[in-house]
Amino acid sequence: MSPTEPRGGRPRETDRYRMLLEASRTLGATLGVDELYEAIYRETARAMDAPGFFLAVHDQGRDLARVVYMAEHGEGQPVDVP
Repeated sequence: MSPTEPRGGRPRETDRYRMLLEASRTLGATLGVDELYEAIYRETARAMDAPGFFLAVHDQGRDLARVVYMAEHGEGQPVDVP
């Protein structure tokens, strides 16, 4: 059990706020979209178990979601979408 998981495997409230603050700082400092996607994954993986992870962008006009980033077991994977 880590220091942020006192009971039942859940982070303390102050630790959750600290994680959110750190994530917002990281995301706010990110300039490129690829770096942004990677940072979102890293911060999510810090907050929860994320062995399989993907980000999708919704195209409202076509009512479709397009996967723009995915990671498996800590490694970013290529996304080949035509």
